[in-house]
Amino acid sequence: MARTTEEYIADRKRFMDKIISIYCRKNHGGDALCEECSELRDYAFMKIDKCGHNASKTRCKDCPGTCYSKEMHDRIDDVVEFSGPRMILHPILLLKDRY
Repeated sequence: MARTTEEYIADRKRFMDKIISIYCRKNHGGDALCEECSELRDYAFMKIDKCGHNASKTRCKDCPGTCYSKEMHDRIDDVVEFSGPRMILHPILLLKDRY
């Protein structure tokens, strides 16, 4: 069953929130996001909301456009590289990101 655009956006935000939370907790300590990671999450959420491809694409890495600045793209890459392997503990979020 296909997801609506609103469901897709909500799933993308949940996924980004989770990977950033994992990264922050393991690298910066504490249960709450630090200022740097909060800024990155807010930036990612803004880009997800403004994305013109939300209705037609399945994953950001498959997107034909580049909406993140170089600095933020590098930061997100670091977060995904670190948190990706740890997402095995959250299989539902992984499956929603794939389908």
